[in-house]
This record gives sequence, structure tokens and C-alpha cells, in this order.
Amino acid sequence: WRIEESEARPIPGSTWSFPGPPFFSPDGEWLGVVGEGKIRKTALSGGGFVDVARAPSGEPAGACWTAGGQIVLGHVSGGLVAVPATGGELREFTKAGAPGVSHRWPQALPGDRALLFTIARGGKGFSAAVLPLSKGRPDGAVREIVTDAEAAQFVPPGHLVFWRANRAFAVPFDP
Repeated sequence: WRIEESEARPIPGSTWSFPGPPFFSPDGEWLGVVGEGKIRKTALSGGGFVDVARAPSGEPAGACWTAGGQIVLGHVSGGLVAVPATGGELREFTKAGAPGVSHRWPQALPGDRALLFTIARGGKGFSAAVLPLSKGRPDGAVREIVTDAEAAQFVPPGHLVFWRANRAFAVPFDP
């Protein structure tokens, strides 16, 4: 739905079901989706969807597009995976570290110097974590920043919003 238009319109070619929420390129010109075993993107200016890569097996759990040109995906089993937005093969982005642990809901933080995501511990809680980035790639150790925090997201100008015990919380946060 463009601001100058009065009605929403479907994106051409978006007739299949996609189990995860859509995500946008940093410049807002592209829309990405994960569905039917594929990662796809389409230019919002027109044209159809283009396949970027095969999606990892299992249920997706969020995706983001970094300023460094990487599409990073979370899923309910294992660490984060990434693929260049121009296409290619998926590669490991983070290691989950133990059976039953997964990394979910990635979000590139402003400046593309870090990635925020949720660590899920297979029924034993959640934590918000940050991974330092350099040129859109991991550059350092994962750091847990808030325990008992599910689906954490950065909200400008400076808050971390997350779920805890079915309630929403917000805390000051400097990326």
C-alpha cells in the first residue's frame, strides 16, 4: 500500500502461502519471503518474485536483510543461516550449541554492526542475544543481553521490546 494510494493491493506473484513474516531490504525497495521451501524476493516497484535460495528444512522463525547484503534466517531447529541477497547457497551464520536450542527472529541493528536475535532453549526459556558483525558477517562471540526475553526487537530510537510470561516489556537499549 503506497502512501499516495487509497487502497492496499496484492503484490504480484504472492499467491502461495508463506509461513513466516515478510522482511524488507535495508533500502525498502525489496520484499523477501520464506515459503514452499524457498527464500524469495521481489522488487516493490514491480516484477515477479525471484528465487534467492532453498530454505532450510523445518519451520522458519523470522528473517532479516542486512545492509551488508545478507539475508539471515532463523528457524525452530538450529542456528541462524544466511545467503547473499543476490542468491547462492545457505551457510551457517551461528551455531545453536546444543540439541533443542535454536536461534530465532534475527534483526540487523542500525549501522549493520550487530545482529539481534532470540535464543530458544527447547522449553527452558529464551534470551535476547547480540552477534557482532563486520561487513554483514559474524565478527565475534554471541553475547546474551537479556534473559527470559522472547522475540526481542530493537525499536528506534533506543528500546528493546520483548515478551516475557505473555507480557510485553520495553527497556532502554543502545545498539
